Amino acid sequence: MLNFILYEDNENMRILYKKIIRRLLGNKNNNYKIIEFDSYNAATKDELENIVDNKIYILDIEVPGKSGLDLARAIRNKGDWQSQIIILTSHEKFSKVGYTNKLLMLDFIHKTSNVETSLSDAIVTALDIITSQESLCFTVDKEIYQVPYTQILYIEKELNNNNCVIVTENNKYMIRETIQHLEKKLCKDYRFMKTHRSCIVNLNKITSVDLGNNTISFANKTIHLISRNNKKTLKNRLQKELV
Repeated sequence: MLNFILYEDNENMRILYKKIIRRLLGNKNNNYKIIEFDSYNAATKDELENIVDNKIYILDIEVPGKSGLDLARAIRNKGDWQSQIIILTSHEKFSKVGYTNKLLMLDFIHKTSNVETSLSDAIVTALDIITSQESLCFTVDKEIYQVPYTQILYIEKELNNNNCVIVTENNKYMIRETIQHLEKKLCKDYRFMKTHRSCIVNLNKITSVDLGNNTISFANKTIHLISRNNKKTLKNRLQKELV
C-alpha cells in the first residue's frame, strides 16, 4: 500500500493535491491511500506513527501545531530515510537548497509558481523512486546520499581502519561504517555477496570472474578480492541467480 500524507491546513490546497494524485493514479486505485491532516496534536502524532508501508509526504510549512519543516525533521530523526518528502510554501524567503540537502527532501515547491505542474512532476519522481530498486542511504560530510542498489558495483573496507568505500558506476563514497554493518544491510538482498572479509560485491554487476587469479571484473574495474573459502559459493551464486 502506498500512502500519500497531506499535511496542509488549507482545504482548497488539499483538494488540489488530491486532484493531482487521482489524475496520476486513478480515482479507484486500491493500491494507494490518501491521509489528510490540517493540524498537529497528540492524535495526529499517534496516527502518523501508525502508518505503514511506503509513504509520500506532502507538507505545508505553516500548519497549526508543528511546521512542515519540523515534521520533516522528526520523520528523518526517527530514522525514516526511505519515505519521500515534498515541501510546499507560500514564502519565497525559504532556501530550497539548504533544506533539501539536510533533510533529503525530494522537492521544495512554491505555491505561487505553477504549483500544479511542479507537484505533479515531484509526485511522478517520488513514485519512480519508490517503485524502483532499494537504495543504500548514508551520510558523508553532513550531506545525505541515497544510492540505488542497481548502481553499486562493490564495497571495500579500507586497509587500516573500519571505514568503507562504496564504488558505483560513476563515483566513490567513503563512509564511516564497518563492512560487517553493511553486510547486515545488503546481504539479505540476493544481489549482494561478501566475497572476502573486506569486500561485498553486487553479483548483477559482475562481467567475469577468474577463480584462478582471484579476480572479479566489472564493466570498467577489476578487483582481487575473493577468499579461498568463497570461491565455490561465488561460482554457484553466479550460475544459479544471474539471468
